[in-house]
Amino acid sequence: MTLNINTDIIQDIAQRAALPPEKVLHESLKAYLVNRKRTYLLERLDILTRYGAISTEELENKIKIGSLPEHPVWEDLIDLKNIEAELQAIENDIKRL
Repeated sequence: MTLNINTDIIQDIAQRAALPPEKVLHESLKAYLVNRKRTYLLERLDILTRYGAISTEELENKIKIGSLPEHPVWEDLIDLKNIEAELQAIENDIKRL
């Protein structure tokens, strides 16, 4: 894999910020991941709020006991589980930085 990064831009930003270029790249990547995490958290909140649930488990339980219809809630539950998996992956990436 080839990274096509304009090192002159990174150097300029690092110099203005009085930081080493590595720190600029590190902080940039961390900010990107935090932003992605925020986006997924908002999506998660939207789904849960739509059905008056506070967790994936509660939403799944509401489907099982019949207080919510399987369709389209089941599809949203699948999306919610995918979002939570992505949130965990992002959290792992942040910790690895």
